[in-house]
Amino acid sequence: MELECFDVLPRCRYIHSLSFRSRKYGDKFAEKLSSILPNFTTLRKLEFCCASLTATGAASLVSALQDCPDITEINLSDNNLKDEGIKHVADIFPKPLRLISVKLGRNNSSLEAVDYLIGKMSSCLNFQNFNADGMKELTVTFSQTSDLNRHKTKSEPIIR
Repeated sequence: MELECFDVLPRCRYIHSLSFRSRKYGDKFAEKLSSILPNFTTLRKLEFCCASLTATGAASLVSALQDCPDITEINLSDNNLKDEGIKHVADIFPKPLRLISVKLGRNNSSLEAVDYLIGKMSSCLNFQNFNADGMKELTVTFSQTSDLNRHKTKSEPIIR
């Protein structure tokens, strides 16, 4: 998809999933996408993988995703977010989104990013699971909001 196509994409209001997988997609593309993401009120899944996204583009995307009330899955794996970009993503965890899964593996991050993720997750009542396989896989899962209403106490999260 080229940048010029963003003029047409907002006309497709009922999109549930957007997937961008190419090294040609970078920060400029992410910033343009961020300007139209709030138009997709039914968006549930965003994949921006195997791209050239950095912390700058990630900041734009997560800021726009906060205006997508149905977003449940975010996959920003295999980019170049580094610690700063991972932190931008983690900053939305405590916000009242419907997130179920966030994938952040293979982003040239360090243990500092993992520590930051754990800190942010600890303030989330719906945090369910954190899976880190070296720096290859970083996946955070959350329970759905409806599950929280049925259980007044927070269950023990799993960190692997």
